[in-house]
Amino acid sequence: MIARWVKSNENLYRTAKLLRDIGGFPMRQPGSLTRMVTIWKIYTKTMLPPIRLFNICDAVESINRRGIPGDLVECGVWSGGSIALMALWDLRQNSDRRYHAFDSFEGLPPPIPADNEVFESFTSGGQGSIVSGNLTWTGLCQGDGADTVRAFFSRVGVPQNRTVLHVGWFQNTVPAATADIHSISILRIDGDWYDSTKTCLDHLYDVVSPGGLIIIDDYGTFSGCRKAVDEFREQRNIEASIEYIDDGCVQFAKPANNEQSSSTNIVNATLS
Repeated sequence: MIARWVKSNENLYRTAKLLRDIGGFPMRQPGSLTRMVTIWKIYTKTMLPPIRLFNICDAVESINRRGIPGDLVECGVWSGGSIALMALWDLRQNSDRRYHAFDSFEGLPPPIPADNEVFESFTSGGQGSIVSGNLTWTGLCQGDGADTVRAFFSRVGVPQNRTVLHVGWFQNTVPAATADIHSISILRIDGDWYDSTKTCLDHLYDVVSPGGLIIIDDYGTFSGCRKAVDEFREQRNIEASIEYIDDGCVQFAKPANNEQSSSTNIVNATLS
């Protein structure tokens, strides 16, 4: 009852959440206080731990410093906090990028056998009535609805005319969006399962600009997500170094067209 009441009061919930997580913020980094001011605005609308929120700021600074063209894209936005942080940090640079938020806004679809332990928990944990592979609501990880997320973006200062919400399952929305997204500077994928991750890579990686960053939120958390990334990198002969942000989240940079993937270490060089 108390926890529900705290969460219903946004300012109180934000403060309680910050007190819980404060030890995880890398406050010795330059510009930490400025980052915290921006993170404070979106903090109740994200499930990301502090290190990943700081990484978003790092990534946006990196692509702006290096002049990497393209929009900012997140696949799996929950209640919109992390894509809002990407946008707000980018707006400090006076860029003209657009901000794309892909989500069903109904929670996660069911996993498939490639999701291994997650799939087993679905079929053996009393959820066997859910047919794997059917794009139906599971009730997991449902955040705010699309209209609420749009209102949140406006409230924190993300311009509506530069924000695009792609509402629906990735398998439907991501392929359809490629005609409208001409280049991407940051592709952040937080789809948890194998199919969701693979769909985003299959359709969006090719429009990531050389030197752009691909951030995979669940690589170290879910084996299906890791399998999708590893298979994709092997199929495309991508040998660019993978950098761990923490034990779950990783990122790598798309090699320039004239570079040998095996010799690139763009991420470590640009974010150090």
